[in-house]
Amino acid sequence: MSIEKIALSFVDSLVPDKFSKAESMLSPKCIYSYGDEKLTGESIIQSFVNNHENAKGKLDTIEYIDGKILSTDQNVVTVTVQDKIIKNGFEHIYTDRLILTVEESLIAKIEYSPFPEERRKLKEFLSKVGVVL
Repeated sequence: MSIEKIALSFVDSLVPDKFSKAESMLSPKCIYSYGDEKLTGESIIQSFVNNHENAKGKLDTIEYIDGKILSTDQNVVTVTVQDKIIKNGFEHIYTDRLILTVEESLIAKIEYSPFPEERRKLKEFLSKVGVVL
């Protein structure tokens, strides 16, 4: 399987009913960089589970739309991830970015790299609907 397909399969697995598949795709040495935080092992997928549960508890709907390849450089794949968020009848499409390093057909590194403009739009939307995440 190509590194692009591995990356997209991983991103497609970052949803509640597929978290175990996502976890099986991680290298035992995988590191997830999220801002200043670095996670390893089981805490990686648990952070995705926790973020989803937190959002689900405060929003009417949070639905994964898709992941797309933005770029590939050797074994590093940059993907965009889109989610549809609904609260109080208002809808927002949020696009995020992950930089994935693939080694031996496993995800060896995950770097959360949000788009500043998308973060700003998300904050505006959440403020408009009265949600604090």
